[in-house]
Amino acid sequence: MTVSANAPAAPRWRAPAEHGRALVDPPFSRFAECLSSNADRLGAFARAEGGAWCRLRRDARRDLLAAAVSYSRTYRDAGAADLDRPILMTGHQPELFHPGVWFKNFALAHHARRLGASAVHLIIDNDVPHGVSVRFPVRSDGRLHAGSIAFDARGEAEPFEERRVRDRGLFASFADRVRNAVSAWIPDPLVERLWPDVIEAAERTGRLGLALAQGRHRLEARWGLDTLEVPLSRVCDGDPFRRFASYLLSRSERFARDYNAALAEFRREHRIRSRTHPVAELAVDGEWREAPFWIWTAERPSRRRLFVRRRAARLELTDRARVSFAIPESRFGLESLESLDAWRAAGARGVRVRPRALVTTLFARFFLGDLFLHGIGGAKYDRLTDAIASRFFGREPPAFATLSATVLPPVEHPNVPPDAVGRVDSRLRELAFHPERHAPRSERAEQLAAEKRDWTTRPIPDTMRGARHAAVTRINADFQPLVEPLRHAWRIERAELIENRRVTELWASREFAFCLFPEERLCSLLLDLCREHP
Repeated sequence: MTVSANAPAAPRWRAPAEHGRALVDPPFSRFAECLSSNADRLGAFARAEGGAWCRLRRDARRDLLAAAVSYSRTYRDAGAADLDRPILMTGHQPELFHPGVWFKNFALAHHARRLGASAVHLIIDNDVPHGVSVRFPVRSDGRLHAGSIAFDARGEAEPFEERRVRDRGLFASFADRVRNAVSAWIPDPLVERLWPDVIEAAERTGRLGLALAQGRHRLEARWGLDTLEVPLSRVCDGDPFRRFASYLLSRSERFARDYNAALAEFRREHRIRSRTHPVAELAVDGEWREAPFWIWTAERPSRRRLFVRRRAARLELTDRARVSFAIPESRFGLESLESLDAWRAAGARGVRVRPRALVTTLFARFFLGDLFLHGIGGAKYDRLTDAIASRFFGREPPAFATLSATVLPPVEHPNVPPDAVGRVDSRLRELAFHPERHAPRSERAEQLAAEKRDWTTRPIPDTMRGARHAAVTRINADFQPLVEPLRHAWRIERAELIENRRVTELWASREFAFCLFPEERLCSLLLDLCREHP
C-alpha cells in the first residue's frame, strides 16, 4: 500500500500494475504549492482581463458552493462553505466506477481537510451512461467467463440528467443478484450497504445518475469524507456559467480556430491519425460554426451538437434540426448580463445547453476551483484543454493533479508464471525431436537410443547426410509410442495452465465496480493511500 514517489511524466501516465498502489502526480506534498502557483496564474489572468474576470470567478465560486451545500443537504449532512477558502475539486460521471476512480474522492476529502480547503465533487450528469451493468466473472458450463450484472434496462441514449430508472424490478433486485453472483468469492460486497440508499434516492429524485451518486456520497459520509457534491446541470443553469458560455459563443470563430489548431498540433505530437480522437474538430458550414457544447430539450433528451451564427446583433443557437433560440451578442465580455434573460427563457422551455468535456474542465479550473483532481483519462484530455486555453487566452493555464489507484478483487486464484506455457511447449517439442531424453527405461528405448547415437555421433561422408536424416526421423517416430503417456499428461498440464492463466486474467482487471468489493477492506485501503505522502 504505497504511493509512487516519482510519478511519471504526463505522456507516460499509467495506472499502477500492482494491487494497493497509487499514481499521484504531483505528489500530495506539493498540493499546497500547486494551490499557490494556481492563484498566481489566475491572478495574472485577472489582471489581463480586468475586473470582469475577477467578478465572474467570484460569482461562479459563490454560486457553486451555495448550490453544492443546498444539494448535498437534501440527502446527507453538509457543513457551510467559506468562499474565502481555496476549493479542491474533482468530478466524474455518476456511475458505479472502479476503485481507482473512487480514490479521487478519498484524496479530495483528506487533502482538502489538510489544506483548509473546501472539497467539491462535480457530478458530470450531461454525459450518457456507458452501460447499465457491472462486470464480474460468472460460472457457466463449469468454467469462469466474463459476465455482467445489470442494474437497469437498456434504452435510448439519454444524458444522466434526464435518465430515469426504466426497470424498477431489475433495479430493486440488483444487490441481491450481486450477492448471489459474488458470494463464492466475496462474502460481503459493499453493495449491500450502498443499495438501500440508492433505491431511496431513486424514489426521491426520479433520476438514475443522482441515485447512484447520492448513495455513494452517503456511504462516503459514514467513512468521514467531508465533501460537497453538485450536478453539473445545476451549475450550467446558473448565471455565471451562462455568462461564460455567452463569452465563448460570441467569440466562436476565434475559439474554433484556436481549438482546431491546438487539436491538430496535439495529434501531430502524439502521432494520432484518427479524425475523432481525442475529440473531433469543430465544424464550419457556411455561416454556421460548431461550438463545443451539447444542446437538447427535456422533451427530446438526445444530445446534439450546438451550432452558432450571427444575425444582426444576435447569436442564433441551434442543433440545426429541432431546437433553436437566440441571445443578444455580448458587448461586455464576461459580464454579458444582457443575454441572461434569453438564456433563462430558453431554460424555462426545457432547452438544455451543456459543455462538452474540454469546456467543462476549462470552466471548472479557471472559474470554480483552485486545484482540480483528474483521473488518468481526464488528465490526458486536459492536456489538450491546456493547449486550447494557452492559445485562446494567451497565458499558462492553472495546473491540475492526476490520481488513480489499482485495487484488485480479494480473490485467490492460480498464479501462472508468464513463461509456464512456454516451458511445457518446449518439453512437448523435445518429445518430437529428442524423445530419448524423456522415454521411460526399457529394452526398446535403449535399443532406439543406441541406434540414434550411432547415427548422430559417428562421422559420415556428405553423401550419407540424407540417409542419416531419414534414419533419425524414423527413430524419433519409433520412440513416439513410448512417450505418448508423457505427451498426454503434458498436454493436460498445458490446457490447465492456459485455463488458469485465463482465470487469472479475468480477476486481474482493475475495472471492477467499487460496489463489488468488501467495504471495510476497500475503504481502509483507499484511506491509507491518501495518508501516504511521497
